[in-house]
Amino acid sequence: MEAKGLRYLFIIIIVDLELVTGSCNRNYGPAGSPECVFFDRYYPKYQWATCLTNEYIQTVSKGNAICRDQYATYCYYQCMMESYEISEGDVLDECACGVDAPKQTQTPPTDETQLPSHCYSPSGKDCNWYSDCLERRFPCKERQQTS
Repeated sequence: MEAKGLRYLFIIIIVDLELVTGSCNRNYGPAGSPECVFFDRYYPKYQWATCLTNEYIQTVSKGNAICRDQYATYCYYQCMMESYEISEGDVLDECACGVDAPKQTQTPPTDETQLPSHCYSPSGKDCNWYSDCLERRFPCKERQQTS
């Protein structure tokens, strides 16, 4: 009887955690959607995060960041990692959102280069993905100097 009660408690905890994680589904995304989230194990404040593919996160971070769930196709790439390469600790005002944002702002930080949603899910088979997507957001320094 006690084991059955523990099993129900475990199910309730998992459902509750799913509600906290927001709308970024580990299998389906959607890629590119920003959300105000709270990563209580790593940061003390709410911050903006974008639902992206693990492959995209690894590419733009040059291999320095991956989804914590190794089997996930999609996960959140938090503002502090994307903008400052900081994986835990204080959340800067530029990344803070919700109740932790200065003046209660509800607007996610915007990148000056907006990308189409397909850019956040590289297939690995399209040779134009780099030039059409990644290079638009992270141009090569050599090309910037020659332009």
